[in-house]
This record gives sequence, C-alpha cells and structure tokens, in this order.
Amino acid sequence: MGQYAYPMHFRSLGLLMMTSATLAQAFEALPNYSALVSNSASIKLQRTPDRLGFTISPLPGVDISPMSIDAFFATLVHHGELILGHEKFVLSVELMRAEPKNLRPWQSCLSCPISFDKQENLMNTELSITLLSDKLGYTSLTNFSRAFHRWHGTSPAAFRHRSKP
Repeated sequence: MGQYAYPMHFRSLGLLMMTSATLAQAFEALPNYSALVSNSASIKLQRTPDRLGFTISPLPGVDISPMSIDAFFATLVHHGELILGHEKFVLSVELMRAEPKNLRPWQSCLSCPISFDKQENLMNTELSITLLSDKLGYTSLTNFSRAFHRWHGTSPAAFRHRSKP
C-alpha cells in the first residue's frame, strides 16, 4: 500500500509537500490543494494540540472505494517517511470500513495501531452524537452527519436508534 507513490506523482502538490519546512506544514497545505489530485473527495485537516488528522469525505454523488482511501493514507505515510527520514510519526489510524481478513498490509505500511469499523462507536457508547463527532475528529456535527449519511444512507441518530436492542 502506497510504497510506489512518490511526490512526483502528485505534481505541484508533491513538490509543495516536499519543499515544506516541516511535515506539519506539508500536511496543512494538503486540504487547500487536494483538488489537484482528486476530483472525487474533499480532504479536511483535523488539528489538536498534539496531533494532525485527516477526514476524507466523498463529494456528493461519488462512491469511493475503501481501498482508494487506504491507498491515500498509505501515500501520506510514505510522503511523511520521505520528509522525515523515518516512519515513526503515525500514532494511530481509525477507518470507518470493515476490517479486512488480512491485516498484514495495513500493519506493515502504517506501523501503528489501526482500528476498523469506527461506526460501532455509535452503538456502543453513551456519548452524545455531538461529543462522538468531536472524538472522531470532525470539525462539526454537520460534517460528521453528512459523512455518516453518505456511508450508511441514514443519519447517525436513526442508525443508533435502529441498532438498539
């Protein structure tokens, strides 16, 4: 996953990332220029005091394969390794997709804890949907609700209500 993707494949965006002073600066530029490499998704940066994260949301009416999202994240990891010269900068990865049968490609590429099926949090928590969207790194409840509806065809509240025993 992602090992054959190099900055040159992203043309000006790759050059911008590779000439950034820090990895954080490179990743902060990505959402502003993501349209240069994708016409099917929007990328949003999620920032906390000690972490950066990304949320990828399909554009309205566009289906995105989970493998495309996995490949994108693997490419980011590869770019980060090239910039830093080592691979120990990804702290965790949370994907809202089913866990694959063979985790080895994800584990070898990402070298960090990986969790799948993040939508299960909606059923297995007493957190409000607003707090859950914050915990998952969304900048607003509206962004979380839109992304959730695209993935599941229903609102988070309706999904939670249907899933209760």
